[in-house]
Amino acid sequence: MGNLVFRKGQKILFIGDSITDSGRREQAYTQLGYGYFLFASSVIQARYPELDLVFENRGIGGNTLLDLQARWETDCIAEQPDWLSCLIGINDASCVWRRRPGYQRLTADEYLTNYRELLRQVRDQTPARIILWQPFLISTDHDLARYQGVKPYLAAVDQLTDEFDAVLIRTQWLFDEACKKRSPEFWAHDGVHPSKPGHALMAEAFLEAVGA
Repeated sequence: MGNLVFRKGQKILFIGDSITDSGRREQAYTQLGYGYFLFASSVIQARYPELDLVFENRGIGGNTLLDLQARWETDCIAEQPDWLSCLIGINDASCVWRRRPGYQRLTADEYLTNYRELLRQVRDQTPARIILWQPFLISTDHDLARYQGVKPYLAAVDQLTDEFDAVLIRTQWLFDEACKKRSPEFWAHDGVHPSKPGHALMAEAFLEAVGA
């Protein structure tokens, strides 16, 4: 194991879209969901029970950055986390190739500007250190227009990582490498929502990022 970055009694808040949500609002998966949040938080608590860490899942399926912005005060700032893990953006990027009735998407430049403001609030109003995940598309064909449409959003997250001294999890690279070993369908049936092995892969990346 590495050196765990978390300290006794800290709160770690995960926020984002359906990938983080993973059914956590359904009765069968209440609070935790069935995805990478469940895997990662369970392993950390099993390895470090004496730290009495608090893990919160605030993912909501279908969210864009604007949706996140609308609930940022109540679901993030008011929670006063010690660590914030945020994965958001694929629903903004996917509007490049999917028609989403009722969705107000942000261009990559708008995404960068609005995301920056949310992270400024975290920096100025909470004690939280920030962990940022790249939005991702699980595919072996990188010439697809939809893959190219995601790349500016990845670049925005990379830029924000530098600006806010955040921990970056390179999710796109993670799945690109995984797709060299098994087909994209093994990791996600639709290229966006990870399978159980896909979620496990993400959990492993989180554990490595936080020294667990």
